[in-house]
Amino acid sequence: MNDETTGATYATDVFAGLSDVADGKPRVEGALDDQRVQAVLAYQGAMARGDRACAKTILAPDVVYVVSGRGAFAGIYRGPEAVMDYLGTLMEQTAGTYAISQMRWFTTKEHVTLITRNHARLGERELNWDEVIVFRFVAGKKKRIDLFSGAPDLVAAFFGVKGPD
Repeated sequence: MNDETTGATYATDVFAGLSDVADGKPRVEGALDDQRVQAVLAYQGAMARGDRACAKTILAPDVVYVVSGRGAFAGIYRGPEAVMDYLGTLMEQTAGTYAISQMRWFTTKEHVTLITRNHARLGERELNWDEVIVFRFVAGKKKRIDLFSGAPDLVAAFFGVKGPD
């Protein structure tokens, strides 16, 4: 797959041949019958509705969310409030345009992995990128979340680079 913006060529595309339309409900496939996948989907739904109290019930009190890269959102978010604020800030910065058009779920005994196709607009600029998110659950709650961008340099250029701590 060629990226017309950067000229980069990708050897594989998890969502090859699928529509990248970011409006409406995302295409969701994979291990949807897994209770942990259902918990993540419930969290996403609660956050989309603005129901932070419901979303918080799915997070462990000591949840850690690690966002890789050097972009403005990269970092370590500790605790339910910080994790929920991360998504809130993302939605705020993109004026609500952040969307997921594709979700593919994989599970093992220890982890739930989600591969997503993401979309966002900042003014006239638009970015489409893939992410891999790995969840570890303990006692039915999200305990650790690791997010890896498929295009970290493009994401950093789009959202800005994180300054020194």
